[in-house]
Amino acid sequence: MNILTLLTPASFWSAQWRDALPSGNGTIGVSVYGGVQRERILLNHGDLWWGSRTPDLPDVSDRLPEVRRLLLADRPAEADRVLADAFAARGYQPQLGSPLPVGDLLIVQPARQGFKAYRRELNMATGEVAVSWRDGETRFERAVFVSRPADLVVCELRSSGPLPVQAAIMLDLHDRSDVRKPFDWPPAPLPTDLEVRAEDDCIFYAAAGDTGGGDFGAVARVVAVDGQMRTDGATLQIQAPQRVLILLKVFAHEERQAAWARLTSEIRAIQADYASLLAPHAAEHGRLFHSAQLSLGDEASRRSAGRSNEELLLEAYAGEAPLELIEKMWAYGRYLLISSSRPGGNPCHLLGLWGGEYQGFWAFNMVNVNMQMIYWQALSGNLPEAALPLFDYHDRLLNDYRLNARRIYGCRGIFLPAPTAPDSGLLKTVAPPYHPLDRRRRLGRAALLRLLPVHRRRGLFTPARPALSKGSGIVLPGFHDSWRRWFLDQRSFQFAGKYPRQLLARRRSA
Repeated sequence: MNILTLLTPASFWSAQWRDALPSGNGTIGVSVYGGVQRERILLNHGDLWWGSRTPDLPDVSDRLPEVRRLLLADRPAEADRVLADAFAARGYQPQLGSPLPVGDLLIVQPARQGFKAYRRELNMATGEVAVSWRDGETRFERAVFVSRPADLVVCELRSSGPLPVQAAIMLDLHDRSDVRKPFDWPPAPLPTDLEVRAEDDCIFYAAAGDTGGGDFGAVARVVAVDGQMRTDGATLQIQAPQRVLILLKVFAHEERQAAWARLTSEIRAIQADYASLLAPHAAEHGRLFHSAQLSLGDEASRRSAGRSNEELLLEAYAGEAPLELIEKMWAYGRYLLISSSRPGGNPCHLLGLWGGEYQGFWAFNMVNVNMQMIYWQALSGNLPEAALPLFDYHDRLLNDYRLNARRIYGCRGIFLPAPTAPDSGLLKTVAPPYHPLDRRRRLGRAALLRLLPVHRRRGLFTPARPALSKGSGIVLPGFHDSWRRWFLDQRSFQFAGKYPRQLLARRRSA
């Protein structure tokens, strides 16, 4: 019941890292795509963020009387702009940082007869990801996990049959095409000063960017058990009868030469094989994972357990979610929290620990219901230690929160901005709040129409649904008057019969 099985590789239409299988130790994360001929393993480090800009926060508390005056005069739209305009007038142009992927571990293996019997699996009880397939009479497998005690990515390539393990192994920046972005955003920048080289049995990788200091990168050591190895530029070409072991360590915010020397020394000191490295990790990870269990099924459902994710989802699409799927979803939520939030590290941002974006959006730390949803399993799932990074994070930023209170509201206490990043707790989102449909201001009517299905579905599952007013169309609670009027006045919405008739109501004037 603790194994997720998929019968296809990652195959999302965009940003395939979202469909990869994750493993992590709370600080380092990997996402295994599951390709047969070309495997991509995305590397993340919880401390690696970039793009932050933190100027001195100006004191705008003198504008509060004007805000109060406009609110008392029933002019909320104007009041919304006062503080934002004051920040702009004083040259305050901050930028919120976002997580940056470390890079990709790439493994290319020949396909001789085409693959059969493919599957990829995540063992949530151990944190191990496995990809396997058959090529002719040979069964190939890759297994990956991120060790909690050793702070190490461990990967083994295996062969069972007449064909040997043959592979080209390299490190590179994360795939530039495997990203997504809002359709109104410019292309994201890329890291600079890329350096990759292979020497003896190691690959050295580093790059730089606007990360707040130092380089980031990794060192990978390859052990071809009873096999051969040669360097080919920045690539290691290997061939071994049955097994190849890859040991990889990641660094962030260090000078590359010093980090490479340190990590090489640490990796060369490891003499254990895959099983010996997995055992202590599985014990520590398993202690957390097995601290709670959800059981919904009877003995009959137990006998039918072990179906793939695809099979479970197809049954759910047919009308009723199987109990096995619900149990696995509950266990998967706990697994993700265990793998991405650990004492001594940063808390989960909105993507957890994993992400393949160079300009991450909706990928910061929040103090609204998003934070609650991420950490729901900390107490109900008997994982209280997973919540400690959250308290440490906000304790570390308290001085910034106090400065927010003084310079925005002219008072003592603390003010927590909804989104923050690890480098600063100062207010950086200074634009006034707006309803999602107000995006028409930036996106235009055509783009807004693309958003309506999303907000309709949201409305069906929230108490604050659009309410009908007598004889005059619809009333949208929370809209500024000007935008309510714009929405009601539009003549060109084309809903093709997919939406409630109330949403088709029109009127000439608000």
